[in-house]
Amino acid sequence: MAPQPPLAGTPRLHFVENIDPYFLQGLLSSLDAGSTSVLCISKSGGTIETVVQYLILRDWLTRQLGRKNAIRHQWVITDPKRGWLPGTGGT
Repeated sequence: MAPQPPLAGTPRLHFVENIDPYFLQGLLSSLDAGSTSVLCISKSGGTIETVVQYLILRDWLTRQLGRKNAIRHQWVITDPKRGWLPGTGGT
């Protein structure tokens, strides 16, 4: 499914739950990193598809904005005791 154009003046919300690399590449090519934020939600933080997609999005933000600015555009929600997911300040 291709990204849909937004209504004028409204925010866009994309759920990246499809592991198709062509879909993700198409989505990223349609976004402006400066006005994009990433919210990764995973209870366990160990689902490989979720982790890989987050790492790709984190890398894209870092390449577009630089590490310091990219950190301000991403959040991770996971179980505070059992969840594992690379933090935004990680490697």
